[in-house]
Amino acid sequence: MADTPAYFLADWLTLHELSIADCARLLDLVVKVPPPADDPLADITDPWGLVIGHLGQALPPAGNVLDQIRADVQVDLDPDLTRFPRAFTLHDAGGGLPFVSCPRTGLLSDLLVLGHELGHVCHVLNHPDSPPPPALRETVACLAEWLVARAADSGFPHLAALQAARDHRSSARSARVLGAAMANPSAPYSYDWNYPVARVIARRVVTTLPPDALWDIFRGHILLPDLVRLAIG
Repeated sequence: MADTPAYFLADWLTLHELSIADCARLLDLVVKVPPPADDPLADITDPWGLVIGHLGQALPPAGNVLDQIRADVQVDLDPDLTRFPRAFTLHDAGGGLPFVSCPRTGLLSDLLVLGHELGHVCHVLNHPDSPPPPALRETVACLAEWLVARAADSGFPHLAALQAARDHRSSARSARVLGAAMANPSAPYSYDWNYPVARVIARRVVTTLPPDALWDIFRGHILLPDLVRLAIG
């Protein structure tokens, strides 16, 4: 078996059309947010359907894709935690349809995790034959988190605040990993590099772009270099 080719910071930057300066400016935009309580989630029989409804409320142009997801995409909310302890989305579980595994904790943050995976599913269905680069893939998922949080906040108090804290926690941890790679470009690739870029962009554009433009990001009509420019101003 051939060795896996080495993949370093320069390769990742080239793939995403980013520069070290772009990354430094994005990392400067990571903001600290104190976490609110992650309250127990009321007994909801269909949290996946609830999250689909809230994303549809926030993103009307996604209606047809969300209808397809509701009808055709399988979701396992009670996976074997020994084998599948974390949420994930398979791009093709058969028939060209993705599959979502998302263990529930019974807490409010479950809605945000489901929102993240729903964003991945929307992206997969918009790009069945050409997966987008990973930082853009995560940007879409993080956008979906924010859109669900903002749409559902009236019914679930503090959900948007919980999203802001979740966003910061992930951004800060992964920003340290990307920052270390920027100081040592020979460090091997880490998927964590994608998260601070994705989370900062999503947080910055979710309140500035209209729904049609946000849906264009999901559809691949607005690419990462343009989103970086929008995020850093």
